[in-house]
Amino acid sequence: MTAQAWMAIAMEWWNAWIAIATRQPVIAAMGLALALLSLILTRSVVIFLAAVFLAVIAVRATAPVDDPLQRQVLAYGSLAVIVAVSLVAMALRLRLRDTRDRLSQSQAREAELQGLYDSEVRWRQAAGDRRETLPPAPSETSEA
Repeated sequence: MTAQAWMAIAMEWWNAWIAIATRQPVIAAMGLALALLSLILTRSVVIFLAAVFLAVIAVRATAPVDDPLQRQVLAYGSLAVIVAVSLVAMALRLRLRDTRDRLSQSQAREAELQGLYDSEVRWRQAAGDRRETLPPAPSETSEA
């Protein structure tokens, strides 16, 4: 197929989608709103494109699909959306796990430094270094 043939098919599908969307404006508006909401909440282009594709499918599903090529595109596109969203979810889980690991390392390092600081304060107090303001007691610095 030539590029012009693909463009003609795309324009035909676009016009059909617009005709259906004008007959079902609530579904089209909700699909667009949910797609934009997914972009705002996730800040992921893949998730946004998946939501847009699903919104197009929702609008297109309100009318029968007679074109076999269009049915294949919708079916394979749905599978591709499922795979893309699954990959993004796995990537986000990995990122969350890495962030938790870094947080626990930071907390361990903070506890180590707090111990060093407390021992330094005790050492200075034992040596007679009294200042007007001393750091708070360990019970006051524990998790609040």
